[in-house]
Amino acid sequence: MLHPDAASVSPEVERAQRRAARERAARHEAEALLERKSLELYHSNEKLRQQAQELENLVKVRTAALERRLWRRLNRPPRQRAISLP
Repeated sequence: MLHPDAASVSPEVERAQRRAARERAARHEAEALLERKSLELYHSNEKLRQQAQELENLVKVRTAALERRLWRRLNRPPRQRAISLP
């Protein structure tokens, strides 16, 4: 039910109501933008975390391969020098 004076709302009240409505709409828009950007940031961070893990795994694999090569090189028997005959 409308207030008896609803038809006679002052211009100041109407401006205040419009301003409040604009502010609510702007706030909702800002909240939606924040939600989208937060989700984008979350997905970007997850992708970076995954890539960092993949790089860490690659470093471990390559380090292990280098350590095996070094171990084989250090533990192989010394080479025999061929004796040159005059």
